Amino acid sequence: MNRLTSTWLSLRRDHGHALAVGGGVILAALFGFLLWGVLDWYIDPDNAKEPSTAKKDLMQAWGFIMAGAAGGVGIYFTWSNLQNARTSLQLTQESSEENLRLTREGQITERFTQAIEQLGATDDEGNKRLEIRLGGIYALERIAQDSLQRDYSTVFAVLSAYVRENTPRSTSTLIPTWEIPTWEKPNTEAEHPLRRRLRRLHTVFTSRETDQEVGTNQPETESQHNRPPTDVQTILEVLSRLRRLEESGIVSAKLGAAIDLRGADLSEAILSEAVFSGANLSLANPSLANLSLANLSGANLSGAYFNPESEPKEVTQERLEEAIRDESTKLPEGLHPPASWTEGEGGHADKKE
Repeated sequence: MNRLTSTWLSLRRDHGHALAVGGGVILAALFGFLLWGVLDWYIDPDNAKEPSTAKKDLMQAWGFIMAGAAGGVGIYFTWSNLQNARTSLQLTQESSEENLRLTREGQITERFTQAIEQLGATDDEGNKRLEIRLGGIYALERIAQDSLQRDYSTVFAVLSAYVRENTPRSTSTLIPTWEIPTWEKPNTEAEHPLRRRLRRLHTVFTSRETDQEVGTNQPETESQHNRPPTDVQTILEVLSRLRRLEESGIVSAKLGAAIDLRGADLSEAILSEAVFSGANLSLANPSLANLSLANLSGANLSGAYFNPESEPKEVTQERLEEAIRDESTKLPEGLHPPASWTEGEGGHADKKE
């Protein structure tokens, strides 16, 4: 009694399933009744020579057909259940993948936020915590590789901004030639030793005054001042490695990642074999930087300052052919503006020089 009651309650809860079962039983009964009538008409056991044998054949034929129909219905329902199970499995898999994607994006967002905090880490006195900043830089590089569609170009923007803000170009390299005191201008033909010494001292003092303006109060030697900080040098290497992924075809160039180092002081930076294709180096100061075998194809060198007294090994003539510049670009001795630079408006500027 209890079993019948539980079955009845279950059927009431699943009204649709109960209707399907009831409809299936009724259809099976109707099919069996109609099938019996057709077979009885076809075999006609009452008018057969051996009625008993004919009735036996009728029963066997009806049983075989009913069994086959039941088997076909069973196969159909089995197939339907498999399809439903497959659909359910696919939906579950898609839901799991979506949850995994959201979890992964949340983790990357958390990693990105933490890396940004590390990038600006300072101690109680406001000095850089170099080891933590380097960890943040390498973390951003990993994020750019793990999240190409969302964060690749963002990492380029963040690291480029860090370089620009932490290595502003010295005002001494922004002074036009006609505004430089005559005793400071280099005379390559015959320069008096005292004049050369005064020019160098003026450069050092001007650089130190500029550092005080931007808030750098720590004493530095002339060599330390010109050399990029460790974190900036590391960022330049990271940007080059990420750009190399585009050059090798691993990353699509359509992601729009840009190396924007305009106005940055890159003097004495180690950029040997760096890939800075398409980089914006306008108004930058890469004087004395090691740019040997660097890829500057499509780079914007408008207003960039290459120390005219430096050796031409810092950048090759071949690389200059692929770069963009304007009339304010200064080149080291031994290199000359390519023919492509002297076309159009640039040609008039070069003639003026």
